[in-house]
Amino acid sequence: MLLRTSARFAFFLQLTCAAAQGQAPPDHIHGRVTDDSSRAVVSASVFVTRGPDRALKQTTTDSSGRYSLLFEDGTGDYLVAVTAPGLKTARRRVQRQGSERELVADFVLGRDLALLAAVKVTATQPVRATNRVSPYNPETGASEKWSDGVQGQLPPTVAGNVSAIAGTIPGVTLGPNGPAILGSGSESNLTTLNGLSLGGASLPRAARTDTRVTGATFDPTRDGFSGANIDVRLGAGDRMYQQRNAFFTFDARPLQFTDAIGRATGAQVGSFRGSAGADGELVRQTLTYNVAVDYSRTESDPATLLGATPTTLRLAGVSADSVARLLSTATTLGIPLAGAGIPGARTSTALTWLARLDDIRDSLRTRTITTYAGLTTDGAQGFSTLGTPAAASERRGRTLGLQLQANDYFGPGRRRLNQARLGWNAVRTETDPYLALPGAQVLVRSIDGSDRDVATLSLGGGAGIGGTESRWTVEGANETLWNARGRRHTFKGQLWGRIDGVQHTGGADLLGRYTFNSIADLAAGNPASYNRTLRLPARDGTVWNAATALAHQWSPSRFFGVLYGARVEANGFAGAPARNPALEQALGVRSALAPTRVHVSPRVGFSWTYNRDKDNGNGSSNNNVGQFYRSTSGVLRGGIGEFRDLLRPDLLADASARTGLPGATEVLSCVGTGVPMPDWNGFLTSPDALPTTCTDGSGPLAERAPSVLLIDEGYDVPRSWRASLDWNSNIGPWTVRVGALGSYDLAQPGTVDANFAGTQRFVLDEEGGRPVFVSTAAIDAASGALSAAESRRTADYGRVSMRTSALRGYGGQLTFQVAPDVFKMRRVPGSPFVSLAYTLQSTRRQFRGFDGGGFGDPRVREWGPSNSDARHAMILQGGFTTKWTGTFTLFGRAQSGLPFTPIVQGDVNGDGRGGDRAFVPDAAAGGDAATAAQLRTLLEDGAEAARRCVQAFTGRVASRNGCRGPWTATLNAQWRPPLPSTWGRRVQATLYLQNVLGGVDQLVHGANGLRGWGAPGTPDPVLLIPRGFDATARRFRYDVNPRFADTRVASTLARSPFRLTLDFSMRLSTDYNLQELRRALEPLRINRQWSRRSADSLAAFYLNNTSDIHRALLAESDSLFLSQQQVAALRRMDSAYVAQVRAIFVPLGQFLAQFDNGEATKVALDSVTSARKAYWKVFWRQPEIADSVITPTQRALMPMLESMLQVPAREREHSQWFFGHPIKFRDDKVATR
Repeated sequence: MLLRTSARFAFFLQLTCAAAQGQAPPDHIHGRVTDDSSRAVVSASVFVTRGPDRALKQTTTDSSGRYSLLFEDGTGDYLVAVTAPGLKTARRRVQRQGSERELVADFVLGRDLALLAAVKVTATQPVRATNRVSPYNPETGASEKWSDGVQGQLPPTVAGNVSAIAGTIPGVTLGPNGPAILGSGSESNLTTLNGLSLGGASLPRAARTDTRVTGATFDPTRDGFSGANIDVRLGAGDRMYQQRNAFFTFDARPLQFTDAIGRATGAQVGSFRGSAGADGELVRQTLTYNVAVDYSRTESDPATLLGATPTTLRLAGVSADSVARLLSTATTLGIPLAGAGIPGARTSTALTWLARLDDIRDSLRTRTITTYAGLTTDGAQGFSTLGTPAAASERRGRTLGLQLQANDYFGPGRRRLNQARLGWNAVRTETDPYLALPGAQVLVRSIDGSDRDVATLSLGGGAGIGGTESRWTVEGANETLWNARGRRHTFKGQLWGRIDGVQHTGGADLLGRYTFNSIADLAAGNPASYNRTLRLPARDGTVWNAATALAHQWSPSRFFGVLYGARVEANGFAGAPARNPALEQALGVRSALAPTRVHVSPRVGFSWTYNRDKDNGNGSSNNNVGQFYRSTSGVLRGGIGEFRDLLRPDLLADASARTGLPGATEVLSCVGTGVPMPDWNGFLTSPDALPTTCTDGSGPLAERAPSVLLIDEGYDVPRSWRASLDWNSNIGPWTVRVGALGSYDLAQPGTVDANFAGTQRFVLDEEGGRPVFVSTAAIDAASGALSAAESRRTADYGRVSMRTSALRGYGGQLTFQVAPDVFKMRRVPGSPFVSLAYTLQSTRRQFRGFDGGGFGDPRVREWGPSNSDARHAMILQGGFTTKWTGTFTLFGRAQSGLPFTPIVQGDVNGDGRGGDRAFVPDAAAGGDAATAAQLRTLLEDGAEAARRCVQAFTGRVASRNGCRGPWTATLNAQWRPPLPSTWGRRVQATLYLQNVLGGVDQLVHGANGLRGWGAPGTPDPVLLIPRGFDATARRFRYDVNPRFADTRVASTLARSPFRLTLDFSMRLSTDYNLQELRRALEPLRINRQWSRRSADSLAAFYLNNTSDIHRALLAESDSLFLSQQQVAALRRMDSAYVAQVRAIFVPLGQFLAQFDNGEATKVALDSVTSARKAYWKVFWRQPEIADSVITPTQRALMPMLESMLQVPAREREHSQWFFGHPIKFRDDKVATR
């Protein structure tokens, strides 16, 4: 009592002082908090917000349940909120009624009946679990990006290609084999459709899909990749609106601009593509559909040895005179150069299909079926300037896929979700060579004045028998999700399994392949080597992967969440290769191994939102410029976890065929004098004429032995520990994002030859002491070709490849991105957009010499940059649109050069693996005069990348991946001109400009002075080509490849024309107003009977699609501290607005009710259109009316109203806003009477 009296005395003292100074007197807010049993609530949190300036104070109740707060500058208007553990939260607005300065707010807090008293946990209303995946629901902690941005990021000819889409995402490296992330190869990527395996690589352009690329996810129910997960999401058809669209693309060769070389080599590729899609309700309130189909055809005229121009041949590295002599020699020997059935041009066709059906009769029990299919044909595969048409082949592909999904809610209130998914896909590829004949490769050295060139030309047939590859996958998953305490706790449990199978028949080199060191050797029948696979049985294998996972999402508030869990994974082989006791005894290895692995992968991630702005949230912006997703800004997210790749069936298939047992794979390799004489005429008439042995039997230049593949007992799939940290925030109207991603990679695949003796026979002193593992007798002096037979531990077997997983790697990347905040800039005229993303990356891997690029002992592990280690990558995109210029967008990507290893063509150390690392000679240090002269020419005339590489390693062995190619850049643009409104509503024409840099290059430098801007830059890593061996001096004689690391236009045939592509998109959907009218007039099923809507029901139907800004403000009256006068004014305005809108739609309902037959006639549609126009005129008068009664501070708390006020009057006619708060046909009071 004494304390309360003192407090009141101090309050009245302050009140007197404030009055004397002319300030607003203080307000004293106090009260008592009790529970529903009249007991005092101790330590309850009390929050008092002063209106209208929203000053906030906080306190807690004392031992008697009382609280007290003093606001020195009182306003008489306060919002009091009270929370206490185990009790329901209460909130009340307290306002001064007269001149009183003491405001009393007592609270009685009711108990939550769902409270678990033993642990004192406050329960909230149960919430139904969901498993939505969309750009608007970012996964906690994940490092991932949804594909968005300006229109025209990809040329319309490749739109829908999954790998190409991934290349538009920051942080992804593009290499020759496809997209990669953090140094992992593209083979470690996982491509999925709605979370299940996707067998195809391309989808219909018209398919309504979203794509996300994930580098790290901390949801343990997602796995199966140690690279990136490229997940395509195909949504269900729209339940309210039928959408139909079509695309037609014409890429004509006359609109492709390049130089004479590009025209001569077939760089101009003509193509046509058509794609159509549709989605909506197939059966009303029963079945929805989403379907798309795509067809494309491309044609080109690639040059071959038979028709290449002299200039083209020179750039390819051979003189026209040499080619003429080669072709003459081949004709004399009876080697076919072309033949019946071999096309003169390259033609490719593709047909793809994607469809989804959803049973929506019960929203708590849905069923989904998804199908996809693809048929492809690619002719003239292998047509090249340095080959004859007879050496090419044709490839055909077929892809089929089926997915089933069942969603069922069960349990109390049907709030728990069980999602079962089953998928199957099969891919079949057939390859048929045009000519069944051994292949021949001829090394041709051409001298044109002072220029000296070396090139390998291809003759003969495809060297193989038609091959078939069939792959299939069956995958199933069952996930159960449930919430606890509202959404504070979300649990997810998963059982998952997948079976993969593969079968190979036929294959390369079954007919053999000859190499010749010169045209003279070809004419004389003096080959340098002959290699043939004598026996290659059908290879098939099946593997399984399975896992169970449990995840817990803890979200104590909407601003913070933690996701953690673990995944128990297992994988194994469905069978094992046959055991070979003789092999085990000879080499001391174990055969018939197919290990099964079980592993636990833990993960944890978090997301923290520190930006509490009311308008901060997720959303998207769709306009003519593009589609842009906006995630909550002011967020810090990250996590750490382990990711495991899938076990693939190819390993078991190859190991089962290469056991070393009778009937298994057997290989013939002959070198120098051991090569049998080719009989080309005999090869054409009888397969029995093909050589099966070398001429000298089992000499050092010959090897006929089984090729063996073993699986190491410690073999495991690649796995990576990854950690990510991502921050994004707003700086003015811009969104800034900084993301860090690190990886430590384990169990990386490698190969060890178990039949490699490792005995050094001699060294190459002039090559840094390179050890050679065969004697000089095993090296052909005339060509430098080598037989690795002497390096074997036993001659009973050839190479015995042991597949291991003992290598490691690590890497990291930083990505910086700045882009406009689409929420803050959506009202800027012209919808301008520009964004820039930059990635800094470094990745390193372990390698062995048996993996290629070796020097020294090939069993030793060494570190080097990964093959996809692009240090820098940038993505730039932008665009704008106006009614005068139409829409213009551009998309550019630049990437620093990928690393490569300078190598020697062939095997020079005798370990049985070609592509040994080069020792870079010193041109000034003597040695082979011819090699030194060629090297000096390379330094003088070679590419910049070649000079840097040679100078860096002169006089020593090049380091693995120690050189780098040049930067590559692409820039594409798109212009969509304005069309008359009659056409613009249905048809849009687009001019797509592909390889704008190439066009600028031609414009600035002319066709004869191209710099290669926009052209691909894949350097040739071959530095040295053996031309003989000196057994006495123990040294190889080399030619220097004059095109080493050269990507310049003046030295290569690589061309990427500047293209003008015509693209048309068509909107085939019925207008929305007509679809809405049809839905309004169609019968409804009520109590198992069909009946049409009444006039009142029709009016209510259209009123339901209205919005009321006055009611939106009244719903926030307490938060906005609306005064009684403001509330009264808004209610008056609302009554007037409601009356005006009802006066529009009630007569409309009466008019439409006259159409008993339900036919949506033109008269009815015109009536709806007129009513809509009248409604929007009334709607757009309301923002200023509502704004007239609120203060600027209150307006700032309603971003939606601010945005409405900013819409220019000229744009309001075509701007439609929907934000809930619809006008009802009758007020609630009337309805309850």
